[in-house]
Amino acid sequence: MTFLGILFYMALIDKGEYSNYWGEQVEDSIFGGSSVGLDKVMGLRRFKELRKAFSFQCVEANTGNTDPAARIRPLLNLLKVTGSKYVEVGRDVALDEASIACRSKFGKPLIVYNPMKPTGKYHFRIYMLCCATSWISLNFRLHCVSDITERLDGVTFPEEIRALNEEMAESSSIRKCVLEVVRALYGTRRIVNSDNYYTSVQLLLALLYISKACTREEPYGKQALTFLDM
Repeated sequence: MTFLGILFYMALIDKGEYSNYWGEQVEDSIFGGSSVGLDKVMGLRRFKELRKAFSFQCVEANTGNTDPAARIRPLLNLLKVTGSKYVEVGRDVALDEASIACRSKFGKPLIVYNPMKPTGKYHFRIYMLCCATSWISLNFRLHCVSDITERLDGVTFPEEIRALNEEMAESSSIRKCVLEVVRALYGTRRIVNSDNYYTSVQLLLALLYISKACTREEPYGKQALTFLDM
């Protein structure tokens, strides 16, 4: 996880080539003080060796697993578990979709085509629940053909997965996404802000059945869901 943490840090803090993250940092000479260097976290040579050898385990075709994201599913589920562990989540959270442009042939089962997206017509689509204060991702769902048992394996108990699957059996695909992503907020008195695409009367009725919730109108056509105590 240390190696993956460095990759996430590099995605957030862009310093160019790898060597700029190790050794004396240029910010120290400009602003003074002590900035974050990765020397004490992991050596540059070891990082490059791991970067060369890093790969996800191949899932055999005869195992009966039809999840197109099976190779990275353990990592995705681990991120779901740890997403809110190291941050103090504010009362307001945001629910929306995120797009990551990609035209790789290796990700074809996961790529969605949408000509209206300015960042790329071919992209990965992720339904995300983020803290409105820190912008940290609290929960998410990768858009692909997969079973809820695979998506929540190791995230929650099997009994809760079966119960959630039964509750969402009659729901539409969008309502299923919302119910699955906001699952961890039931009874926490937090406010979920989303646009009208992810809010409907049927969804509110489903949330009322699962957890006490109410909705309110927001400016610019936005909607907000509040999860009350059970």
